[in-house]
Amino acid sequence: MTSFTSLVLAVALTVTPGLLAAQTTPQGERLIACFQQVTVPAEYSVKKVKIKDAERKYIRRNGRIELVELAAIFREDKKMIKPAHELMQEVPCN
Repeated sequence: MTSFTSLVLAVALTVTPGLLAAQTTPQGERLIACFQQVTVPAEYSVKKVKIKDAERKYIRRNGRIELVELAAIFREDKKMIKPAHELMQEVPCN
């Protein structure tokens, strides 16, 4: 028995008769509910770590001296909180 068949069977056992309009298929099976598989991406915790502070420098350009500011340099450390997984989402049966 496949996992999808067992899922449909589990839904069929928990739903009371008459709650959903049951449809019959040509094989004599009763359609209880329809699902689609949805992929949920992984969740990460991101922490910024400063590598180099911001700094100001005097630079000689175009015959003059200019004061410029260089931005701080950061790196991101990622830690996986939850891996990617798949869910079964109920959709209307047409």
